[in-house]
Amino acid sequence: MFSSLITRSKAIVMTALDIKQQVWIVSISKQGQLSQSLIVNEDEFSFPFEWMFKQGYSDDMIDQVKRMKISRILSFKLENCTHKIARVK
Repeated sequence: MFSSLITRSKAIVMTALDIKQQVWIVSISKQGQLSQSLIVNEDEFSFPFEWMFKQGYSDDMIDQVKRMKISRILSFKLENCTHKIARVK
């Protein structure tokens, strides 16, 4: 029982550390024209995926971002913009 408690605790801590270490490059374009690219680092925010939440990403979009592996790219339409997200860490 003690061993399983340690294993579960370790998994929870590792998940929390992984979230804090996530980094994305986000390119935002309007009507096919690149308007900005930026680096989003989870360490700079108060809670996981705060930047995405503040940009208006839906729960489904955030769930997709949560499941992203390194080097994957997702594309989302938000209002009249396209957000392309690449997970780099």
